[in-house]
Parts: sequence; C-alpha cells; structure tokens
Amino acid sequence: MIACLSGAMVLDAIYGVPANPLTFDKITLPHDIQMQQTDTTTLTPIGKMKGEIDGDFEAFYLAVDKNGQVYLNRDPDYSENRYDKSRGWELVTHEQLAVYEKELHFIPHQRRSLKP
Repeated sequence: MIACLSGAMVLDAIYGVPANPLTFDKITLPHDIQMQQTDTTTLTPIGKMKGEIDGDFEAFYLAVDKNGQVYLNRDPDYSENRYDKSRGWELVTHEQLAVYEKELHFIPHQRRSLKP
C-alpha cells in the first residue's frame, strides 16, 4: 500500500500539472509599518508611562516624530487626529525621559486588531 502511494506521488510529480511558483510583490519591513508618516506634524505612538513620583500619581502618553524627538501628553484628545502635534504635546529631553523611566512603569502601545 505504501509502495502504491509512493509510486502515485512520483508519477503525479512527473506528469502532473506544474505548480505555480510563489511570487512576492514586496516584503514589508517593521520600519515600513511603524513609520508611515511623511510630514513632521504626525507623531508615532510609543506607549504610556504611569506610576507614582514623590507621592503624586503621574500618567502620560509618549510619541515620537519623524526626527526621533520624544513628546508626552498628559491629556490627549480621543479623536482621529490624536497623534498630530498640538499644544497638548510637550517635547521631552532625554534626561527627563531617563528620570521618568526610573520611576514609572512603561506600557507599550498596541494596535487594535483581532486577537486569535
């Protein structure tokens, strides 16, 4: 029985219809997915930091622009243009960010998607 199946597979491979080779139009890299904006007014979300500093609760959202500068917003809009640079987004220096990283918990940004 195994010999018959093996023979059928070999004959099918020799005389069968040739399989179409796989073709790829474009390979999408993570950089292409995350950094799609082309203007400098749109920010890419990084995540949220929250925790307690000197007895006060702190929570804010972090985003980065095309040039790699980090911005924070303590009370962002809940609209489509939430990550557009506006007066709510404040530029953060790397020293300030290092202080926040020591004291606060970082929660990475997650895209909304269907979960398996």
